[in-house]
Amino acid sequence: MSPSRRRPEGSLEDRVERALSRCSELSRRGRHSKVLAEIERLADAVEEQPRFEAHLLLWKAQALLALGRAEQALEAASRSWEEETTPHACHLMASAQSFLGKVDRAEDTLRVGTELFPGTPLLAVELATMMAEQGRIPETIETLEAMTPSEPVPEELYVYMVGLHADALAAAGRWNEANAVLSEGLRRHPQARALQGARQALKQSRRRKHAEHRLASSWAAGLRTLAGVGREVDEEIAYIGQAAELPKLYALAARRLWRSFLAAEGVRPQAPRAWAAAVLGAVLDLDGSTLPATALARYAGAGVGTVRSARRRVRAYLESLEPAFALRSFGVRDNPRLSDPGDGGSGPRGSAVIRFPSEGVKGKGQ
Repeated sequence: MSPSRRRPEGSLEDRVERALSRCSELSRRGRHSKVLAEIERLADAVEEQPRFEAHLLLWKAQALLALGRAEQALEAASRSWEEETTPHACHLMASAQSFLGKVDRAEDTLRVGTELFPGTPLLAVELATMMAEQGRIPETIETLEAMTPSEPVPEELYVYMVGLHADALAAAGRWNEANAVLSEGLRRHPQARALQGARQALKQSRRRKHAEHRLASSWAAGLRTLAGVGREVDEEIAYIGQAAELPKLYALAARRLWRSFLAAEGVRPQAPRAWAAAVLGAVLDLDGSTLPATALARYAGAGVGTVRSARRRVRAYLESLEPAFALRSFGVRDNPRLSDPGDGGSGPRGSAVIRFPSEGVKGKGQ
């Protein structure tokens, strides 16, 4: 028998063990096609050996997923799960389903996995991550805090889990708890740069939220009551801001801008909803986070052409102001007042802006 046809020495178990070891090394080096070739060589030998086949299918699924072949990865992971129910197979099935956009199925898969393997942190963290990406913050926190790992958590996963938990708590406004989670994480892994960065980001985020709250309180307190169609537009701004799920500051900035524009231009809108959408759009334009007129019109239930026309007029008014002045008065994301140390939100420029002093207008007040 020629060397190329000589049968490998050792038992099937030994051959599988060596193949798995090679798969691990090849995967670490990113040689995923080589992993598939390695597994293919043993495919016939393990066909009637469910336990061995299940292990090889895991590596096959992982390699296929890394190569972007999610449909085949899901098939391989599902076959492994049928042969031997394991947390790794569950993780790979959910990952492939998520990759294919089947988010609901992926969540169902992970829920089954967390019920079958409550002590495996990877599945719970993956489920919590999926919820966090969907903005389901209370469920994210609940899932992470319900974890009872029955095995040591690898440092990389632990650090990620702590960061995710702290982020979710911060998003819920539970700043002290978020800080406590990060402190405990740093106590266990003081050199973890990700946690050090997360703590600094938490401090900055907390300062930002407090500044936003101060600014929102200042702006809300300074809004004078409007009458007639002006009031209709004002009310529609608040409604559209909620429908578009914009942060509260955007609606407040738009309501301030509307008062200033109305006082300066003296318009009498025939389509309040369209004008409300236009003013919101102008504030978004000022921040560089433009929302298309079509989307604004949809939220407002107004004609796109009317929204565009009104938006151009409001933008022209904004462009007549000094840029820094306009940003401080109506900007949100980059409003300098949000980074001013000790800015308590008081002072004449923090209250309602109805008519601008001449120095706020280009070419005037010289």
